[in-house]
Amino acid sequence: MKRFADFLVNSIAASVLVVVIAASIILFLIPPLHPAAWLIGLLGSLAAAVCAVLLARQWARAQARIDRLNEELAAAWGHVEPVALTAVEADDGGADARRAARIGELLPQGEGLVADLRVAGGPGSLRAADLQALAAFLREFERESFDDRACHRAFMDLYRSAERLSSWVRAETDEAQAGARAMRSGDARRGGWREFGQAQAAGEEAAGRLVAARADFQRAALESGALR
Repeated sequence: MKRFADFLVNSIAASVLVVVIAASIILFLIPPLHPAAWLIGLLGSLAAAVCAVLLARQWARAQARIDRLNEELAAAWGHVEPVALTAVEADDGGADARRAARIGELLPQGEGLVADLRVAGGPGSLRAADLQALAAFLREFERESFDDRACHRAFMDLYRSAERLSSWVRAETDEAQAGARAMRSGDARRGGWREFGQAQAAGEEAAGRLVAARADFQRAALESGALR
C-alpha cells in the first residue's frame, strides 16, 4: 500500500487526474454553467479515463522495472563469494613463555653476565661473551612486551637496567684483550682517581640494579606461568 501511495505522489497522471476532478466539481457548482453540466461531466469523465489508463500503464512499467532490478540484484549476490570467518585461537601464554625462555638464554641467572656481576659486585671487567649477550638482549627486545602485566613491568625494569649498564660500559670502560672491556684507570682520567671512584660506584649501582631486576623478572615469570 505504501509503495502504491508513493507511486501516486510521484506520478504526473495522478496529479492531472486530481486537477480534473477538482475542476469538474468547481464547474458543477457554478450556477450559470448548469445547462452545460452534461458536457462538463462528459469531458471530465473522458479526462479521468485517460488519466486512469496512463496510471495503469505507468504502474505496470514500474512493477516490471522493480522485478528486473530484483533479478539483477539476486544475480549479483550469487556472484559474491561468502566471507569465511576463521576462529582465533586464544592465547595460552605461549608467547610470554617464548620471550621468557629467550631472556633466560641471553641473561641466565646461574652463569654469564648476571652471575659475574653478582659475584664481583660490580662491572670492573666484562668478558666479550657477556657484552655480546647484553647487546643481543637490548637489540632483540627493543620492541617486545609481555601479555601478563606483572611480568611486563618486571621485564621493563630489567630492560631499563640493561640499558643503564650498557651506557655505563660505553662511557667508563676501554677495550681490553680479546674483545673484553675494563674500567679506565684513574691515571687515564682527567679527574684522576677521584673520578675513577665515582665511576666505579656508578658501575656497581648499575650492576646491582641489573642483578635485582633479573631476579624480579624470574619471580614474575614463574608466578605468571611463563616459566615453569
